[in-house]
Amino acid sequence: MPKEEYRGSNESTPCFCAPTLPMRTSTDSKYAFATAPGRPVSLVTIFATSTITAFFFQSFICRPSIFKYFSHRFPYKSSSMNNTLFAQYKSAEALKVAHKGGGVVLTGIVTSVGDADGLRFYHIPSAHRILNLKWITSTQEERAKLVRGNTISVRLGGIDAPEFKHGAGRDQPFALDAWKFLVRELVPSEYDAASKAKKRFVTADGRRVRVHVLGYDQYSRVLGYVMYKPWPALPIWRNVSIEMLKEGLAEVYRQGNAKYGGLDEELDAAETEAKRKKVGIWGQKKYIRPSEYKNQHKNGTR
Repeated sequence: MPKEEYRGSNESTPCFCAPTLPMRTSTDSKYAFATAPGRPVSLVTIFATSTITAFFFQSFICRPSIFKYFSHRFPYKSSSMNNTLFAQYKSAEALKVAHKGGGVVLTGIVTSVGDADGLRFYHIPSAHRILNLKWITSTQEERAKLVRGNTISVRLGGIDAPEFKHGAGRDQPFALDAWKFLVRELVPSEYDAASKAKKRFVTADGRRVRVHVLGYDQYSRVLGYVMYKPWPALPIWRNVSIEMLKEGLAEVYRQGNAKYGGLDEELDAAETEAKRKKVGIWGQKKYIRPSEYKNQHKNGTR
């Protein structure tokens, strides 16, 4: 028999079709959300659904671990950031007094790139993004004046990059390439002008980064990993030290006071892959390590 006739011909036969409930108006319940067939959606249900959705989005979608095939792992096996709320550090010395052993993560912007493995960083506490009206309402030129003299010197952790000339010597091969790479990745707005003129700069238009402080070196610089987003709209974080190793623009720093923050394997793997491909410094017939090059020029040998 036809399907319609079968559904209505025998009441004892179970029907697996969803029942159609009568239309209810918004006056049926003070918590009614809309006039629709079936039971109306209450405000409590809307609130609970929104809360669960927001928690899921924050906990899973926005976590860098979801993008583990695109992001680099954070030091200390942690993806959390503990940027200060109000306290602002304007020098490596001030930071060392407050956090002698390192381990802190600071958020801010890159203001300049001094050499192939060093940069300057302006720390921005979390509350300053909302409450510091002088910073929020200022122009780029005014911000550049604010950051000048109030930045933290950062030595990139885990790597040693080619050296620029000392005195009357020459730049080590790929030193300029490594410097340009840092400028392009961390201060893209200054790349064209800086690379043509080969000069240093101070700006407040650098990328927003996280500096994972590993410790401090003998020159009173912060030793740390600089994490940045190549695409700011996406929660994909890259470690600039590992990126330089992949490009063959640095080697793993292996001297006695080396600190890796738990990223030993990642650093070694990136260097090994660059050696295999013979890119950058590994494509030279005779490669001189940056530490050896520095010692040669300090002692006056060539």
